[in-house]
Amino acid sequence: MSFPLAIKRQKYESGDTKNQLCVYPLTSISYNEKINDMIIAGASTAPYLTVDDLQILPTDKLNNWIPILIVVGLEDAIFSFGAQKLDNEIDYLQYLGKHECILQIKEYSLKTVDYLVGIILKYSTMIFSITLDTGLYYTNLDARKEVSEWQLFQTIKHIIISKLEKNEKFLQNIHVFLNITKEVEEVDFSSWSMEMVRYIRLPSPPFSSDVSNLLINLHQIKSLQHPYFVLDDNDNLKFYQRSITELLQNAPLVITELAYDSQVKLAKVPSLDSILLNSKFVLQNPLEPTIKNLSNNTYSVFEEDSVKYIQYERAIMMALIDIQKEYTSKNSSHHFQVVIVGPGRGPLIDKFFNAVEHLSIPLNTFTIHAIERNAAVMPYLELKNNLKWKGKVVLYCQDIRNWEPPYTTIEINGDINNKRTNASAINYSRWPSSPIIDSKATFYGFDLVFSELIGSFGCNELMPEVLHPIVNFSRSKCRFVPQKVESYASPVYCPWLWNISLSDDPTCYVPIIPQYKQLCEPELMWSWDYQNLNKAKSWFLDRSLLMKRKFGESEITHNGVIHGIAGYFKSTLYPGIIVHNLPSMANKGKSKVSVSWLPFFMSLPKTSSFEVSSGDLINWGVERQWNDEGVWYEWSVKNPKNGNDGLVNVNGCNSLFKLY
Repeated sequence: MSFPLAIKRQKYESGDTKNQLCVYPLTSISYNEKINDMIIAGASTAPYLTVDDLQILPTDKLNNWIPILIVVGLEDAIFSFGAQKLDNEIDYLQYLGKHECILQIKEYSLKTVDYLVGIILKYSTMIFSITLDTGLYYTNLDARKEVSEWQLFQTIKHIIISKLEKNEKFLQNIHVFLNITKEVEEVDFSSWSMEMVRYIRLPSPPFSSDVSNLLINLHQIKSLQHPYFVLDDNDNLKFYQRSITELLQNAPLVITELAYDSQVKLAKVPSLDSILLNSKFVLQNPLEPTIKNLSNNTYSVFEEDSVKYIQYERAIMMALIDIQKEYTSKNSSHHFQVVIVGPGRGPLIDKFFNAVEHLSIPLNTFTIHAIERNAAVMPYLELKNNLKWKGKVVLYCQDIRNWEPPYTTIEINGDINNKRTNASAINYSRWPSSPIIDSKATFYGFDLVFSELIGSFGCNELMPEVLHPIVNFSRSKCRFVPQKVESYASPVYCPWLWNISLSDDPTCYVPIIPQYKQLCEPELMWSWDYQNLNKAKSWFLDRSLLMKRKFGESEITHNGVIHGIAGYFKSTLYPGIIVHNLPSMANKGKSKVSVSWLPFFMSLPKTSSFEVSSGDLINWGVERQWNDEGVWYEWSVKNPKNGNDGLVNVNGCNSLFKLY
């Protein structure tokens, strides 16, 4: 089945073309040819998407685009390949913030339908439209007879319903793209009258000569909710124009051809304040970048935090000055190894290049590594690397905890026991390795490591666990940015947030609108000293040190009711350069709060909330627990009147930050 390259949607009123909707394939012809070649060759692992594979660049206008995904490789012998390919593409769409796509399915089988059930459950916020041609008879899924496209859809629905069992609500996520490829009188439109048809592709003239008959039949499906009529081009629209006006008054929208403009850039991201105030969900789950990919919009919001990135650039600049001084004093030339852990869309890489340019340091004295787990953001990074970073960044799509330097010989700090041959040095993932690496050279360790994996509570995005392997590949005098992260907490009064939280078991949240009052000054709970990791390697030798605990007594400074505990952080990126989300520091004029880090909120159950007065002494605290599955926090506030001090979230029963 062929599709128009791009199409435009409009309510059919004379000359009204305000609402545009492009329907366009996600991947390029060359990518689809490459996939076919890999299937023929029996490949078992599908590649991640690169910039060259995409029809739509990460910087193009995306708001009004409905992507087409070509479904291949779901046959028994190569099922894992086809499933990986489609998962990669859907993950990329979700990163872009897309919640609808058209699946162009080449061949229907029981395996295909099983996979449809899987993606409906896995991608529960996505709407999928599957293609069905009226001009074909399909082999029934039991392979015994040929059936019409409508009969095939009934079989698919029946299988999906039986497999979803108690999750029937997800059936509403599967729709039909109905391609009319035979004469109108042969199409049983009445059969489709109550089905979930989302798109109807009208035949091009002169294939369908009886326009009035077509339109009369299409009236039978007016009960459907806003099906979109797909027309190949403007000539086709003119052909139907006189007869179609009346039909379009009954709700369907017209789709006509629109030339795709690759130069149109993304609309400006709205301000952080407007995003927060318009959010439907006040209490959000904390981010878990170790297991969940962030979306394009989430990255965009974080990148608006100018305070954070100004401070990071200053810290990187000071670190580079100190590194240079060290080797200048030794009168030795040195090639510097730099790594950015979790670069996202690359704002920290931008700041590194700004610092290098400001200090007039030649770029050829650096090898710059960027290690990102989120495959969906890689095409964006690749594009920036080509256009902005002069191809100087070595990109890896991999979990940092499974990463090793792509050199055949690794020798850290002159330790002969740490010198080894790396047999699989070149390619550690499905992301192409960079040609700028001399894999035969000896890797002597990183000189500079920087990351923004700081959570609202300091360590809730698992930076201590994530940076674990980097220590093994760092020089003894390696600089870390941040150098130190401290976690703070305070009991808070927040009736509005607490009332919202009562609908669930007490757990950890990030309030989008942090409406609360601190009942005492935030206490330092614990800290993480990254700069001294190479000296002590403390928590990597003794994993029990990943667990932290502080309970004690505090004096209440304001009257109120304790509804929970708010968590904060303060990070020393480099000596004298601070980022934080502590309101008390901002109120005293010490520094600006980084707005992309909202506070952390640990709610109390209804039975544990109690009233306090200024001058009261209360016992409270938080502990950080760790095991091979993940990290969790347990907290309590002791009521002095009844002695109730039960721990909340024992063993991570309500909130667990998974390691993998």
